[in-house]
Amino acid sequence: MRRIVMAVLAMLLAGGSLVAQQQQQQQQQQQPPQPGEVKPNFSGTWRMVREKSDFGAMTMPDSVLRTIDHKGVTINVHTEQESKGRKSSTDLLYYTDGRESSNEADGKGATYHCFWDGGTLVIRMTTATKKGSAEIREERWTLEPDGNTLTMTSHISIGGFMANFKMVCARVTSK
Repeated sequence: MRRIVMAVLAMLLAGGSLVAQQQQQQQQQQQPPQPGEVKPNFSGTWRMVREKSDFGAMTMPDSVLRTIDHKGVTINVHTEQESKGRKSSTDLLYYTDGRESSNEADGKGATYHCFWDGGTLVIRMTTATKKGSAEIREERWTLEPDGNTLTMTSHISIGGFMANFKMVCARVTSK
């Protein structure tokens, strides 16, 4: 009996520790940068560099031009893309302080949650496909020290399909 009680107590303590650890990680993700902590500003117009980008199993667009307006914790992104003669554009809003934002792209709504991982911006998107499958995407933005190269890596999961890709962009203009 004593062994059972000790085992149950150990499981409760381990579970409580895990919950506390998850809560601490969420709080860290939702906190804005601390004073003196420098985070990159992604403002500017960025053009995809095809030779340095890798879309893996996905079709690489012919061109991508992304205009980013990054002020404080708010990031507005306007993207113009051309693929196989078809042009499209999207406008997305992100908050880097842990607040969720809702955007519509490709005719479907999605929820976005952004946070900093050191000097890297992490953007997590969740939505449902037209067939009802869950689509989850994690995008990570890093800016080279010279400020002229923005690398965006993505991991996408749709049902049982998973893909990774990398889009490297060169600065066209500063904002």
